Amino acid sequence: MTEPRFFKQETAEGNGGEFKRCLPLGVQTRYATMAPAIMAAELLRIAPVIGEPLFNEAAEYYEEHGTSGESEVHNNLIRLLQMAVVRLACWDSFAELAVMMTDNGIADMQTEKRAYRYQTDALRETLRRQGYEYVNKVLEYCTEHIDTLANFQQSPYYAERKDSVIESLEVFERYVNIGHDFTVFARLREHIDQAEKMELVFRIGEGLYAAIIADRTNKRFSPILQSIRSFVAHWAMAEAAPFMNLEPTPHGMMVSGESNASGNTTGKVQQAPKQGQVNAFAQQHRTAAERYIGQAVTYCKAHPDTYPEILEIGSEADTEHAADLIDNHGYKTFLVL
Repeated sequence: MTEPRFFKQETAEGNGGEFKRCLPLGVQTRYATMAPAIMAAELLRIAPVIGEPLFNEAAEYYEEHGTSGESEVHNNLIRLLQMAVVRLACWDSFAELAVMMTDNGIADMQTEKRAYRYQTDALRETLRRQGYEYVNKVLEYCTEHIDTLANFQQSPYYAERKDSVIESLEVFERYVNIGHDFTVFARLREHIDQAEKMELVFRIGEGLYAAIIADRTNKRFSPILQSIRSFVAHWAMAEAAPFMNLEPTPHGMMVSGESNASGNTTGKVQQAPKQGQVNAFAQQHRTAAERYIGQAVTYCKAHPDTYPEILEIGSEADTEHAADLIDNHGYKTFLVL
C-alpha cells in the first residue's frame, strides 16, 4: 500500500481539495504532504477498530465508486470514515506537519505570525476529540446497518461489545458522564470487561448473566438491567481511577482525554490530582456500584418466579467458588445476599 485508501490523488485537485472538504485546511496544504499522515491514521486508527475485513471492503468500494456508488450505506460509511481519518491524521502528525525535515535540515512550516502554545494545544485536542467522535459515529453506523455491513461482525470491537451489558459509549454515558469521549471509553473497556467477568457474574450468578447477554431486550430483564449496567459502569470507573487522567469539573473529578507534554488537555497549567482525590473518586463510584447491584439482587430475590436463576446464588458450590475469588486489592470478594 503506497497511497491512502479513502482519498484519491486524482480527485484532490493538486492541493488537497478532497480532504479539505472534510476539514478546512490552509491553501498550502497539499495531498502529497498529507498522504503519509492519512495512510498512518487509516492503518493504525481505523483498521483495528472496524476490523480488516470491513476496512478492505470499504476501501475497495471507494476505489471503484468513490462516495457516489449505488449503495447509499457504503457511500455514507466512506464519508464518515473520511471525516474521522483527516482529523486523526492531523492530530497524529501534528508536529510533523508544522516542522518538516528537508535536505537542508529541519524547516519550520509556520509563518511569521505564530500561534500561542495554548492555541496549538487546544487545536490538537479538538482534532483528537472530533476525530474519535467520528470514529464513534462510524461504529454506531456499522452497528445500525449490520445486515449490509456484515463484515463488521468480524471486528474485535463488535465481538467484544455484543457480549457485554455495556454495548457502546452511548450506553455507558447513560450511567456515568465521561464527556462522550471515545478515547476515554476505549481505555475503560478493559475495566468494563473485568467488572462483568470478575464481579457481576458472581453477584447475580452465571445463569442470570448468560441469560441477560443472550437477550438483553427481553422484558423480564427491564426492571434490573439499568441497575446492572450502573453497577458495571461505576465499578469500572472505580477500578480505572488510579490509571486514568483525572481533572476537576463542575460535576466533580472526571477522567479526561489525551494529555499533552504539560500533563493537561487545555494548555493551561493544572496540578495533578492528589492521591486522596483519586481514592475519594474511586470510593464514590465503588459505593454507588454496590448500591446498584444490591438493588438488582434484592429485586431478583423478591421475584424468584421471574428470575429462577437467582436461586443459584448462595448455593454451597457457588459460595465456595466465590470465597476463593480475590479482587485486585487483595481482599476476599463476597456475594451480595
